[in-house]
Amino acid sequence: MYTFDDPVSWYEAGVYHVARQEYDEAMKCFNDALAAYKPYFSVYFNRGIILDRYYRNYDGAIADYRTALDIKPEDDYLEVITKEKIAEVYKFIGLAYRQKDNYNAALENYNKSIELNPDNWSVFSNRGFLYDKMGKNALALADYIEAIYIKPDYAIAYNNRGIILERMGKYDEARDDYLDAIRLDPKFPEPYNNLGNIYCKQGNYKSAIQYYKIALKLNPNYTVARQNLNSIMGMD
Repeated sequence: MYTFDDPVSWYEAGVYHVARQEYDEAMKCFNDALAAYKPYFSVYFNRGIILDRYYRNYDGAIADYRTALDIKPEDDYLEVITKEKIAEVYKFIGLAYRQKDNYNAALENYNKSIELNPDNWSVFSNRGFLYDKMGKNALALADYIEAIYIKPDYAIAYNNRGIILERMGKYDEARDDYLDAIRLDPKFPEPYNNLGNIYCKQGNYKSAIQYYKIALKLNPNYTVARQNLNSIMGMD
């Protein structure tokens, strides 16, 4: 395969294979990078991401993320370990714990991430989703508002805020958020389905059917939208 002598080349080769979705090859490169140089923050972080997202080995991912956090900045002379990088690791630990349904641990790590980097819209969005899962609507709503404030063109946050507003019975505000999500990302099927739900609740079945059909056109495998459409048309 490769015969590099330095850890940076192994790391860059691993990143190359990740971009090509060649995760086994990427793991080998990252392992070789660590064999050449142990205190390599980014290698542990990126190896953790592979374990997390592609192998679904959440415990292994968390172990790698924590090893990255244990590396002191002065020990890794190959890169500068900034607080933004550390915050990103805490975010990914939170994501891994959420996948394990350990919501308290996920929340703890999201909070640490936000403390270090309060300008990261994605952490607010992820924490909002977690609060939603925990049934804490007001906290979820506040986080989605913050995510949108930081990144006004983030369609997912508008859609998710709309879901919370709809749950609160604020249908007009929810509809506006779904429409904003569609404006920002016209190929995003979920807000079309959610708009269909709003119109169905308001008795506007013609519009509901229209939006369910658009959601299905964008994603023919969208089971919930199909069930909603069948239900409103009196089908099984």
